[in-house]
Amino acid sequence: MGVPSRIFDNQFMRTKIHVQLTRALSVRTIVDYYGLLPDSTLFAADRYQQLSGDILLTWLVHPGTAVYAGFNNRLENVLFDPTTLAVRLAAPRLGTTGQQAFVKLNYLFRM
Repeated sequence: MGVPSRIFDNQFMRTKIHVQLTRALSVRTIVDYYGLLPDSTLFAADRYQQLSGDILLTWLVHPGTAVYAGFNNRLENVLFDPTTLAVRLAAPRLGTTGQQAFVKLNYLFRM
Protein backbone atom coordinates (compact mmCIF):
# COMPACT_ATOMS: atom_id res chain seq x y z
CA MET A 1 0.00 0.00 0.00
CA GLY A 2 1.50 3.30 -1.11
CA VAL A 3 1.66 6.61 0.65
CA PRO A 4 -1.49 8.68 -0.03
CA SER A 5 -0.71 11.82 -1.98
CA ARG A 6 -2.39 15.17 -1.83
CA ILE A 7 -4.79 15.70 -4.74
CA PHE A 8 -5.25 19.42 -4.22
CA ASP A 9 -4.65 22.02 -1.55
CA ASN A 10 -7.33 24.59 -0.66
CA GLN A 11 -5.93 27.57 1.19
CA PHE A 12 -8.13 30.12 2.97
CA MET A 13 -7.05 33.09 5.04
CA ARG A 14 -8.99 36.04 6.45
CA THR A 15 -7.61 38.87 8.54
CA LYS A 16 -9.86 41.53 10.01
CA ILE A 17 -8.63 44.58 11.89
CA HIS A 18 -10.92 47.13 13.51
CA VAL A 19 -9.51 50.31 15.08
CA GLN A 20 -11.62 52.81 17.01
CA LEU A 21 -9.77 56.13 16.56
CA THR A 22 -12.19 58.35 18.48
CA ARG A 23 -15.67 57.87 19.87
CA ALA A 24 -17.17 58.78 16.49
CA LEU A 25 -14.46 57.62 14.04
CA SER A 26 -13.40 54.05 13.25
CA VAL A 27 -11.54 52.13 10.54
CA ARG A 28 -12.02 48.49 9.54
CA THR A 29 -9.79 46.52 7.18
CA ILE A 30 -10.38 43.01 5.82
CA VAL A 31 -7.92 40.95 3.75
CA ASP A 32 -9.07 37.64 2.19
CA TYR A 33 -6.97 35.05 0.36
CA TYR A 34 -8.12 31.92 -1.45
CA GLY A 35 -5.92 29.50 -3.33
CA LEU A 36 -6.51 26.21 -5.15
CA LEU A 37 -3.21 24.42 -5.63
CA PRO A 38 -3.80 21.10 -7.44
CA ASP A 39 -1.46 18.23 -8.16
CA SER A 40 -1.81 18.31 -11.97
CA THR A 41 -1.01 14.60 -12.26
CA LEU A 42 -4.03 13.70 -10.12
CA PHE A 43 -6.54 16.55 -10.54
CA ALA A 44 -7.46 18.31 -13.79
CA ALA A 45 -7.65 21.92 -12.63
CA ASP A 46 -5.46 24.95 -12.99
CA ARG A 47 -3.74 26.75 -10.14
CA TYR A 48 -6.05 29.57 -8.98
CA GLN A 49 -5.41 32.39 -6.53
CA GLN A 50 -7.54 35.29 -5.35
CA LEU A 51 -6.61 38.12 -2.99
CA SER A 52 -9.07 40.80 -1.94
CA GLY A 53 -8.98 43.60 0.55
CA ASP A 54 -11.20 46.40 1.67
CA ILE A 55 -11.08 49.36 3.99
CA LEU A 56 -14.09 51.08 5.58
CA LEU A 57 -14.03 54.42 7.38
CA THR A 58 -17.04 55.11 9.62
CA TRP A 59 -17.97 58.45 11.13
CA LEU A 60 -20.87 58.18 13.58
CA VAL A 61 -22.35 61.69 13.77
CA HIS A 62 -24.90 60.62 16.41
CA PRO A 63 -26.83 57.37 16.99
CA GLY A 64 -28.75 56.55 13.81
CA THR A 65 -26.74 58.91 11.60
CA ALA A 66 -23.44 57.84 10.09
CA VAL A 67 -21.21 58.45 7.07
CA TYR A 68 -19.32 55.51 5.56
CA ALA A 69 -16.50 55.72 3.01
CA GLY A 70 -14.76 52.68 1.65
CA PHE A 71 -12.66 51.06 -1.02
CA ASN A 72 -12.15 47.44 -2.07
CA ASN A 73 -9.83 45.74 -4.51
CA ARG A 74 -9.77 42.20 -5.90
CA LEU A 75 -6.76 40.49 -7.46
CA GLU A 76 -6.88 37.15 -9.30
CA ASN A 77 -4.56 35.20 -11.55
CA VAL A 78 -6.91 35.50 -14.53
CA LEU A 79 -6.57 37.59 -17.68
CA PHE A 80 -9.07 38.65 -20.33
CA ASP A 81 -7.94 37.57 -23.80
CA PRO A 82 -9.36 40.09 -26.30
CA THR A 83 -8.60 37.87 -29.31
CA THR A 84 -10.86 35.04 -28.14
CA LEU A 85 -13.05 37.12 -25.79
CA ALA A 86 -12.39 34.60 -23.03
CA VAL A 87 -10.96 34.61 -19.54
CA ARG A 88 -7.89 32.45 -18.98
CA LEU A 89 -5.68 31.67 -16.02
CA ALA A 90 -2.35 33.47 -15.88
CA ALA A 91 -0.54 31.77 -13.01
CA PRO A 92 1.37 32.94 -11.03
CA ARG A 93 0.75 36.65 -11.77
CA LEU A 94 -2.11 38.36 -9.90
CA GLY A 95 -3.95 41.13 -11.72
CA THR A 96 -6.73 43.49 -10.69
CA THR A 97 -10.17 42.16 -11.62
CA GLY A 98 -12.30 44.62 -9.70
CA GLN A 99 -12.17 47.84 -7.70
CA GLN A 100 -14.88 49.84 -6.01
CA ALA A 101 -14.99 53.08 -4.04
CA PHE A 102 -18.13 54.22 -2.27
CA VAL A 103 -19.64 56.72 0.14
CA LYS A 104 -22.86 56.02 2.04
CA LEU A 105 -24.93 58.27 4.31
CA ASN A 106 -27.39 56.89 6.87
CA TYR A 107 -29.66 59.48 8.40
CA LEU A 108 -32.26 58.87 11.10
CA PHE A 109 -35.45 60.91 10.58
CA ARG A 110 -37.26 61.50 13.86
CA MET A 111 -40.93 62.41 13.67
